[in-house]
Amino acid sequence: MTWHEAYRRHVLDPYYTHSAAYLGGYLLDAMIAHVLAVRNLPLAAAPEAQADIRRLLGALERLRTTPLAHAPATPDLYTTYVHALECEAGPRAASYLRLGLSRNDLDMTAYRMHARELVLSLAKDLVRLRTALLAHAGRHVCTVFVAQTHHRPAQPTTLAHYLAAVDAMIERDLRRLLQALRRLNECPLGAAALGGTSYGLDRTLTARLLGFGRPVANTLDAVAASDWELELSGILSTVAVGLSRLVADLISWAAGDAFVLPPTLCEGSSIMPHKRNPVALEHVRATLARVPAHAQAAVFSSHNIPFSDHNDFGPDVQDALTRSFAELRGAAELLTVCLEEGTFDARQLAPEDADAASTELADHLTRCYAVPFGDAHRLVGALGDRLRCGGRGLAEASPDDLTAVGGPPVPAEEIRAALNAREFVRRRCELGGPEQGVMEDHIRRATRRLHAWQERLGQIEAALRHYRDSLRHHKEAP
Repeated sequence: MTWHEAYRRHVLDPYYTHSAAYLGGYLLDAMIAHVLAVRNLPLAAAPEAQADIRRLLGALERLRTTPLAHAPATPDLYTTYVHALECEAGPRAASYLRLGLSRNDLDMTAYRMHARELVLSLAKDLVRLRTALLAHAGRHVCTVFVAQTHHRPAQPTTLAHYLAAVDAMIERDLRRLLQALRRLNECPLGAAALGGTSYGLDRTLTARLLGFGRPVANTLDAVAASDWELELSGILSTVAVGLSRLVADLISWAAGDAFVLPPTLCEGSSIMPHKRNPVALEHVRATLARVPAHAQAAVFSSHNIPFSDHNDFGPDVQDALTRSFAELRGAAELLTVCLEEGTFDARQLAPEDADAASTELADHLTRCYAVPFGDAHRLVGALGDRLRCGGRGLAEASPDDLTAVGGPPVPAEEIRAALNAREFVRRRCELGGPEQGVMEDHIRRATRRLHAWQERLGQIEAALRHYRDSLRHHKEAP
């Protein structure tokens, strides 16, 4: 059959290119697992059938290293494989592949296998990013700066406190990824078109051969569900948006030389000799912005379609999902390099505004002078207004200034201590606070959890490697 040139150019060729680049190995793995299950059926027990199946398995294995052109008469990579198998192993042997196998369950199996690898790779990238964040946090438990709310100076904290907060966010992203991995790690193979088969194929065997935790329990669900794609799209968008907020702060700090990138991550100006622009961070920001855009394709492709097998969430959306992962992984790697090779300048971060510690002065009045906090809040606000009217800052407040607005008599040294940024941090020693000892303990525990994440991801990677090695050597053969 000859396909219309427009259909081939806009649909078949792009699908084939994507499948050949990303899915070919998974399709072959799934086909081999299926044939191994077929080999155990009573109808394949005869010596002649077993010989055909051995020949078919050998031909399937050789396809891994055989370049195949997209023939005009074949619509996709699967059909190209089948044609090649018929030519090499013979039509009778190749027919065992098609016994109880549909492109529906085969494709969905390959998509999930590909997604597993993408999730694992991204998780490893995020572990490396967390390693860089915690390394900086460990070096900056005493680096005080004034954090902002609503783009205005808010309260003193430490750089370690900030970086540990970002690390906690990324750790939640890792949990989301592994939870999604557990849910998608169910095998659609054996569902055929949607109703399963009447051959008695061992779906538990094929799931195990391919490294899945179990078969998808309902055969229609196996080929019709796209919720795992939507879940991944949501997680990718969540990670990208979260990282973009870190990047926004890094760019702001870089503008004031509080965060400095090496020359290899900066570019100069074509006309201004003095410029060293931290453009690597801008490219990270732009790349992260594209991740939700690609991810939305999965959402809209599944919207308002019947619950059955469709191209919308099958081949039509795989390229967008792959691009989402690729963009996010690229941004994560470049951001990690910026953190690994960039430096924070504690002098540029140092707080200059005593007003940022005003909450502690109100707290001090409540804690030590029994002033209700509402009244203490009003008094410190009035104190700031009085000083500003006189062209002074809160750091210059005296006991007389405080009593002039109705406050109690407080020694000057107590006022100075309450308005000191480092003292503000030192007094925040409760769970989750920025005080040095609290942060050092937090970083130790976060680092231990990070090592546990590395070990867990290593176990998952080893399990996937084991399935590939076992399958390709046909160790499950009877």
